[in-house]
Amino acid sequence: KQWYQRRVRDCSPVWNPHMIGEIQSLESVQCSFTRRITGMKQYNYWQRLKELRRMSLQRRRERYTLIHMWKMNAGAAPKGTLAHFYTHNRLGVRAVIPSHNSKAQDAWKTKYHNSFGVRAAILWNTLPKHVNTAGDLDQFKALLGQWLDQIPDRPPVTGYTSQNANSITDWVLERRVGGGMCD
Repeated sequence: KQWYQRRVRDCSPVWNPHMIGEIQSLESVQCSFTRRITGMKQYNYWQRLKELRRMSLQRRRERYTLIHMWKMNAGAAPKGTLAHFYTHNRLGVRAVIPSHNSKAQDAWKTKYHNSFGVRAAILWNTLPKHVNTAGDLDQFKALLGQWLDQIPDRPPVTGYTSQNANSITDWVLERRVGGGMCD
């Protein structure tokens, strides 16, 4: 279990499955494990995550991506051409979403939208100002954790019906459209 979780965590900023079937396959490992914990059998996977105060593997990968983005912005990780940031008075630190060729074939558009640079920038831009302007990494992690606690974590798992793909961006957009904000 620890070997598997380390590989998923350490590679998550770059490797992040986006197809529902891939996410379901990964989540099934944690789903199966949590079912075996004493006193958890009566709960479904989403309830077990909440009872155990655990994040889905999908949510953890997104969290690690956000931490990596904070490090790039702070100069603690190399940016290369992957990330550019600017400060907005009202929204705080924002990431620039890389441009793309609108005439590209659909297969390339899909790769573009699921690339680290695009996915991470969109994810970063969901953060409220009080989180994305944190002064140090420990403060950022604490504020990020508090903010993520407010967002439902219902990953796609075989046999469960979810109202969206469970990405942080899905939940934030849903709350904004519905009138409630996550910040």
